[in-house]
Amino acid sequence: MKRMIKMMMFFLSACSMLMIQCVYANEVSDEVFTVTIHKRLFDQPIRFLIQNTGQEVDIGGTPLAGAEFQVYDVTERYHNLLKKNSSLKAMQEIQEEYTQSVPTQSLEKKTTDTDGIAVFHNLVEKQTNQQAAYVFVETATPANITMTQKAAPIVLVTPIFLLDANGEQTNTKLSNVHIYPKNIGYVPNKPDKPIPPDNPKKPSKPVLPMTGQAKSFLSLLGIAIILAVVWIWRKKTKK
Repeated sequence: MKRMIKMMMFFLSACSMLMIQCVYANEVSDEVFTVTIHKRLFDQPIRFLIQNTGQEVDIGGTPLAGAEFQVYDVTERYHNLLKKNSSLKAMQEIQEEYTQSVPTQSLEKKTTDTDGIAVFHNLVEKQTNQQAAYVFVETATPANITMTQKAAPIVLVTPIFLLDANGEQTNTKLSNVHIYPKNIGYVPNKPDKPIPPDNPKKPSKPVLPMTGQAKSFLSLLGIAIILAVVWIWRKKTKK
Protein backbone atom coordinates (compact mmCIF):
# COMPACT_ATOMS: atom_id res chain seq x y z
CA MET A 1 0.00 0.00 0.00
CA LYS A 2 2.77 2.40 0.98
CA ARG A 3 4.61 1.52 -2.20
CA MET A 4 1.52 2.33 -4.27
CA ILE A 5 1.10 5.66 -2.50
CA LYS A 6 4.74 6.53 -3.20
CA MET A 7 4.29 5.67 -6.86
CA MET A 8 1.18 7.88 -7.07
CA MET A 9 3.01 10.74 -5.37
CA PHE A 10 5.90 10.38 -7.78
CA PHE A 11 3.52 10.38 -10.73
CA LEU A 12 1.73 13.52 -9.51
CA SER A 13 5.05 15.21 -8.88
CA ALA A 14 6.25 14.40 -12.39
CA CYS A 15 3.01 15.74 -13.86
CA SER A 16 3.38 18.93 -11.84
CA MET A 17 6.93 19.44 -13.10
CA LEU A 18 5.76 18.88 -16.65
CA MET A 19 2.95 21.43 -16.26
CA ILE A 20 5.34 23.99 -14.80
CA GLN A 21 7.76 23.50 -17.70
CA CYS A 22 4.95 23.90 -20.25
CA VAL A 23 3.66 27.09 -18.64
CA TYR A 24 7.18 28.48 -18.42
CA ALA A 25 7.80 27.71 -22.09
CA ASN A 26 4.57 29.44 -23.06
CA GLU A 27 5.52 32.48 -21.01
CA VAL A 28 8.91 32.67 -22.70
CA SER A 29 7.42 32.41 -26.20
CA ASP A 30 4.82 35.07 -25.34
CA GLU A 31 7.56 37.43 -24.17
CA VAL A 32 9.45 37.57 -27.44
CA PHE A 33 8.35 39.24 -30.64
CA THR A 34 9.52 39.96 -34.18
CA VAL A 35 10.06 43.25 -35.96
CA THR A 36 9.81 43.31 -39.75
CA ILE A 37 11.27 46.36 -41.46
CA HIS A 38 9.84 47.35 -44.85
CA LYS A 39 12.30 49.77 -46.45
CA ARG A 40 10.77 52.12 -49.03
CA LEU A 41 12.31 54.81 -51.22
CA PHE A 42 10.31 57.82 -52.40
CA ASP A 43 11.51 60.27 -55.05
CA GLN A 44 9.70 63.23 -53.50
CA PRO A 45 8.31 64.28 -50.10
CA ILE A 46 5.16 62.45 -49.01
CA ARG A 47 2.21 64.83 -48.83
CA PHE A 48 0.22 62.71 -46.38
CA LEU A 49 0.96 61.23 -42.97
CA ILE A 50 1.97 57.58 -42.86
CA GLN A 51 1.63 56.17 -39.35
CA ASN A 52 3.50 53.07 -38.22
CA THR A 53 0.58 51.07 -36.78
CA GLY A 54 2.52 47.82 -36.48
CA GLN A 55 0.48 46.13 -39.19
CA GLU A 56 1.53 45.25 -42.73
CA VAL A 57 0.19 47.89 -45.12
CA ASP A 58 0.88 49.13 -48.64
CA ILE A 59 2.39 52.62 -48.45
CA GLY A 60 3.72 52.77 -52.01
CA GLY A 61 7.27 53.72 -52.86
CA THR A 62 10.01 51.47 -54.21
CA PRO A 63 11.47 48.60 -52.12
CA LEU A 64 15.09 49.42 -51.32
CA ALA A 65 17.57 46.55 -51.13
CA GLY A 66 20.94 46.82 -49.41
CA ALA A 67 19.96 49.22 -46.62
CA GLU A 68 21.57 48.36 -43.28
CA PHE A 69 19.63 48.56 -40.02
CA GLN A 70 20.77 48.05 -36.46
CA VAL A 71 18.66 47.62 -33.33
CA TYR A 72 19.73 49.02 -29.96
CA ASP A 73 18.40 48.20 -26.50
CA VAL A 74 17.41 51.52 -24.89
CA THR A 75 15.38 50.10 -22.00
CA GLU A 76 17.50 51.66 -19.27
CA ARG A 77 17.67 55.02 -21.02
CA TYR A 78 13.90 55.03 -21.61
CA HIS A 79 13.02 54.33 -17.98
CA ASN A 80 15.50 56.95 -16.73
CA LEU A 81 13.86 59.55 -18.96
CA LEU A 82 10.43 58.31 -17.88
CA LYS A 83 11.10 59.50 -14.32
CA LYS A 84 10.72 63.13 -15.38
CA ASN A 85 8.98 62.87 -18.76
CA SER A 86 5.96 61.34 -20.41
CA SER A 87 6.39 58.18 -22.47
CA LEU A 88 6.06 60.15 -25.72
CA LYS A 89 8.61 62.73 -24.61
CA ALA A 90 11.07 60.00 -23.57
CA MET A 91 10.71 58.29 -26.96
CA GLN A 92 11.22 61.60 -28.79
CA GLU A 93 14.35 62.28 -26.73
CA ILE A 94 15.81 58.88 -27.64
CA GLN A 95 14.94 59.40 -31.30
CA GLU A 96 16.77 62.74 -31.28
CA GLU A 97 19.82 61.24 -29.58
CA TYR A 98 20.11 58.43 -32.12
CA THR A 99 19.61 60.86 -34.99
CA GLN A 100 22.77 62.67 -33.90
CA SER A 101 24.95 59.59 -33.29
CA VAL A 102 24.75 55.85 -32.59
CA PRO A 103 26.85 53.58 -30.35
CA THR A 104 29.32 51.22 -31.97
CA GLN A 105 27.75 48.16 -30.33
CA SER A 106 24.21 47.07 -31.25
CA LEU A 107 22.05 44.06 -30.49
CA GLU A 108 21.82 42.95 -34.10
CA LYS A 109 22.47 44.12 -37.64
CA LYS A 110 20.38 43.30 -40.72
CA THR A 111 20.43 44.26 -44.41
CA THR A 112 17.26 44.57 -46.49
CA ASP A 113 16.68 42.03 -49.26
CA THR A 114 15.42 42.64 -52.80
CA ASP A 115 11.93 43.26 -51.40
CA GLY A 116 13.29 45.90 -49.03
CA ILE A 117 12.66 43.65 -46.00
CA ALA A 118 14.81 42.95 -42.94
CA VAL A 119 13.54 40.84 -40.02
CA PHE A 120 14.66 40.96 -36.37
CA HIS A 121 13.62 37.87 -34.39
CA ASN A 122 13.38 37.02 -30.67
CA LEU A 123 13.27 40.51 -29.21
CA VAL A 124 12.25 40.25 -25.56
CA GLU A 125 9.33 42.25 -24.20
CA LYS A 126 10.74 42.72 -20.70
CA GLN A 127 14.12 43.61 -19.26
CA THR A 128 14.40 43.00 -15.48
CA ASN A 129 10.59 43.18 -15.15
CA GLN A 130 10.43 46.46 -17.06
CA GLN A 131 8.94 47.27 -20.43
CA ALA A 132 11.71 46.80 -22.99
CA ALA A 133 12.48 49.66 -25.37
CA TYR A 134 14.31 49.45 -28.69
CA VAL A 135 15.42 51.90 -31.34
CA PHE A 136 15.91 50.87 -34.97
CA VAL A 137 18.41 52.96 -36.91
CA GLU A 138 19.36 52.95 -40.58
CA THR A 139 23.16 52.92 -40.44
CA ALA A 140 24.06 52.45 -44.12
CA THR A 141 22.44 53.18 -47.48
CA PRO A 142 23.27 51.65 -50.89
CA ALA A 143 26.01 53.58 -52.69
CA ASN A 144 23.94 53.97 -55.87
CA ILE A 145 21.29 56.04 -54.08
CA THR A 146 21.44 59.83 -53.86
CA MET A 147 19.70 60.55 -50.57
CA THR A 148 17.93 63.86 -49.95
CA GLN A 149 16.19 62.89 -46.70
CA LYS A 150 17.23 59.99 -44.46
CA ALA A 151 14.73 57.93 -42.45
CA ALA A 152 14.40 58.90 -38.80
CA PRO A 153 15.16 56.32 -36.07
CA ILE A 154 12.08 54.37 -34.91
CA VAL A 155 11.56 53.80 -31.18
CA LEU A 156 9.41 50.89 -29.96
CA VAL A 157 8.29 50.35 -26.36
CA THR A 158 6.78 46.98 -25.48
CA PRO A 159 4.22 45.54 -25.41
CA ILE A 160 2.89 46.69 -28.77
CA PHE A 161 -0.84 46.37 -29.41
CA LEU A 162 -2.92 46.38 -32.56
CA LEU A 163 -4.57 49.69 -33.48
CA ASP A 164 -8.13 49.87 -34.78
CA ALA A 165 -9.39 51.86 -37.78
CA ASN A 166 -9.52 55.02 -35.65
CA GLY A 167 -5.94 54.64 -34.47
CA GLU A 168 -7.02 53.56 -30.99
CA GLN A 169 -5.15 50.81 -29.15
CA THR A 170 -6.90 47.44 -28.82
CA ASN A 171 -6.19 44.56 -26.44
CA THR A 172 -4.58 42.46 -29.18
CA LYS A 173 -0.84 42.22 -28.68
CA LEU A 174 1.27 42.01 -31.83
CA SER A 175 3.82 39.22 -32.14
CA ASN A 176 5.15 40.55 -35.46
CA VAL A 177 5.47 44.32 -35.66
CA HIS A 178 5.79 45.86 -39.14
CA ILE A 179 7.55 49.22 -39.39
CA TYR A 180 8.14 51.40 -42.44
CA PRO A 181 11.18 53.72 -42.32
CA LYS A 182 10.98 56.03 -45.32
CA ASN A 183 13.78 57.68 -47.32
CA ILE A 184 13.52 60.40 -49.94
CA GLY A 185 16.07 60.01 -52.72
CA TYR A 186 16.69 58.75 -56.22
CA VAL A 187 18.98 56.62 -58.36
CA PRO A 188 21.03 59.02 -60.53
CA ASN A 189 20.98 58.37 -64.28
CA LYS A 190 24.22 57.19 -65.83
CA PRO A 191 25.68 59.63 -68.42
CA ASP A 192 25.00 58.65 -72.02
CA LYS A 193 27.97 57.42 -74.03
CA PRO A 194 28.76 59.51 -77.14
CA ILE A 195 27.57 57.86 -80.38
CA PRO A 196 30.14 58.05 -83.24
CA PRO A 197 28.76 59.29 -86.62
CA ASP A 198 28.22 56.77 -89.42
CA ASN A 199 30.34 58.68 -91.98
CA PRO A 200 32.74 60.91 -90.12
CA LYS A 201 33.97 63.91 -92.15
CA LYS A 202 37.64 64.71 -92.34
CA PRO A 203 38.48 68.01 -90.76
CA SER A 204 39.22 70.79 -93.24
CA LYS A 205 42.63 72.42 -93.32
CA PRO A 206 42.84 75.28 -90.93
CA VAL A 207 42.96 78.81 -92.38
CA LEU A 208 45.47 80.95 -90.59
CA PRO A 209 44.33 84.43 -89.68
CA MET A 210 45.90 87.33 -91.59
CA THR A 211 48.30 89.35 -89.46
CA GLY A 212 49.03 93.10 -89.70
CA GLN A 213 52.37 92.52 -91.44
CA ALA A 214 50.73 90.44 -94.16
CA LYS A 215 48.15 93.17 -94.77
CA SER A 216 50.91 95.83 -95.10
CA PHE A 217 52.87 93.68 -97.57
CA LEU A 218 49.81 93.14 -99.76
CA SER A 219 49.06 96.86 -99.76
CA LEU A 220 52.59 97.73 -100.92
CA LEU A 221 52.45 95.00 -103.57
CA GLY A 222 49.19 96.42 -104.90
CA ILE A 223 50.64 99.95 -105.15
CA ALA A 224 53.73 98.64 -106.93
CA ILE A 225 51.59 96.81 -109.50
CA ILE A 226 49.53 99.94 -110.15
CA LEU A 227 52.67 102.10 -110.61
CA ALA A 228 54.15 99.53 -112.98
CA VAL A 229 50.98 99.51 -115.10
CA VAL A 230 50.96 103.35 -115.26
CA TRP A 231 54.64 103.46 -116.24
CA ILE A 232 54.17 100.95 -119.03
CA TRP A 233 51.10 102.82 -120.33
CA ARG A 234 52.91 106.19 -120.40
CA LYS A 235 55.90 104.68 -122.16
CA LYS A 236 53.69 103.32 -124.90
CA THR A 237 51.88 106.63 -125.39
CA LYS A 238 55.17 108.51 -125.92
CA LYS A 239 56.06 106.30 -128.85
